[in-house]
Amino acid sequence: MELIGKQVELLFHDNEYDRVELRFKQQSYGFLRAVDLNVNCRVKRDKNNAPVISSDNIAPETGQIWEITP
Repeated sequence: MELIGKQVELLFHDNEYDRVELRFKQQSYGFLRAVDLNVNCRVKRDKNNAPVISSDNIAPETGQIWEITP
């Protein structure tokens, strides 16, 4: 189940502050895992909300970092 855009509950359990449980509509979806920030920052969404991973090997062309309108 995709939970992007949904309001979820995050439960912190006593004496286990590094473990966070995720719940949606009163159902547990387990404990969260730490993400690799280098990979996570490359994940984008296309116009259909599908995940797209950008490549590290592609350098932007001049003027391509910022959107420029004529």
